[in-house]
Amino acid sequence: ALVVGLGRVGGVVVAALQRHGVPLVVIEQDRRTAERARAEGLHVVYGDATRPEVIAAAHPERAKLLIVAIPDRFLARRAIELARHANKHIDVVVRTHSDDEAAWLGEKEVGLVVMSERETALGIAEYALHRFAVPGDALLATLDSLRKSG
Repeated sequence: ALVVGLGRVGGVVVAALQRHGVPLVVIEQDRRTAERARAEGLHVVYGDATRPEVIAAAHPERAKLLIVAIPDRFLARRAIELARHANKHIDVVVRTHSDDEAAWLGEKEVGLVVMSERETALGIAEYALHRFAVPGDALLATLDSLRKSG
C-alpha cells in the first residue's frame, strides 16, 4: 500500500494496515511527522506527493493500492495522476469533502471515494440505531442505502 498523508485519517489507516502486516510506504510532507514515523519504524518518503520525484521514491509501480488521505482535492488529484502514470492498474481510495468532488473522482475509476462528513454522519446514525435496538440486518441495509443514495 502507498499512503499519502499521515494525519488524523492516514494515521488510523496506517495503524490498521500495520496491525495486519500489510507492507506499506507513506508519503508525508510534514517533516516532524515524517521523522516521528520513521523513528517508529515506518518506511516514509518525506515530501510533497504532487512532485514526480517524491511519488517515484515511493515506488507506486509496486503498489496494489494508493490511499490518498489528504484533504486538499487538487493535491489528491495530482497524486493520483502521478501514481497512475507509474502504475495504471493501481487501485485508489481517496477522501473528499464534497459531492461534486466525489462525483468527479467516481468518473476517474477510483475504487472508493470516502466523503468524510457523510461517513461521520453514518457512524452517528449507526450508533443511534443500535441504541434503539434496530436489528443488525436492518441497520446495515439502512446504512448501505444511505451510502448509495449520497
